[in-house]
Order: sequence, then C-alpha cells, then structure tokens
Amino acid sequence: MEKISDRLIKIINLEEISVRSLEQRIGCSNGVLSKFMRSGTDIGSTWVAKIIEIFPKYSAEWFLTGNGNMIKHENPSIPDNYKKKDLEVMLTGSYDCENCLTKDDLIASLRQQIELQSKLISHLEAAKRSEERGSI
Repeated sequence: MEKISDRLIKIINLEEISVRSLEQRIGCSNGVLSKFMRSGTDIGSTWVAKIIEIFPKYSAEWFLTGNGNMIKHENPSIPDNYKKKDLEVMLTGSYDCENCLTKDDLIASLRQQIELQSKLISHLEAAKRSEERGSI
C-alpha cells in the first residue's frame, strides 16, 4: 500500500522541487520532511495542511488517503455572463468582445492544467518503465 510519504515524493517530483525547497516553503526545519520520507514516521498535521494549501491542484483526499484522483479536476466553466455572440467572437478569434480578459484567464488556466497533466503522464510513464525493467 502506498504511504503518504510516497505521495509526497510524487508531488515533489511533479513540481520539480527539492525536499529542502518544500521544507522552506512550508516553514519547517531542515530535515523534517527528509526524515519523514526516509523513516515513514508520522508527519504533523500542520505540515500536511501547509502542503495542501501550497499545492491546491492536488486532491487533499488523495494526498491523505491515496483514494481518488491525484489532480483535482477543475473543469473551468464558461461564465454565465457570456452571450452566444461573445462565444462566437471568441471562437473566431476576434478580440473585440467585452469578456476577453475572462477568456484569457480561462485559456491560461486550461494551459496550466494541460502542463500539469503532461508532467503527470511523464512521471507515470517513467514509473512504468522502471517497474518493467525491475520485473525482467
């Protein structure tokens, strides 16, 4: 069964940060997370809460229990104030609509999700290759 320390390692790898960098971001002493990941000792709820706060794109349920999806599926929806005409303008590439800033935010959010999903796919493919090499 996968432990919370294994899930923390996945986040660190996907975010491409060091353990020490994460320790600094959440405000814990040098070596606290390293010790936790090495020995499998309990991690304090304060640190868990900080990790979840700093990385809101990861599911808290997944991080704590291993259940559910790793990545929150935030499907951006089209705001109610868009009119059919505005959507047509957006689809045709004309930038004279009043909602262009919202559209740009939506696109940026979708690009960020695509990038994160790409990293996750790469990480999972690498793990699969590693497992396949180990079982041969």
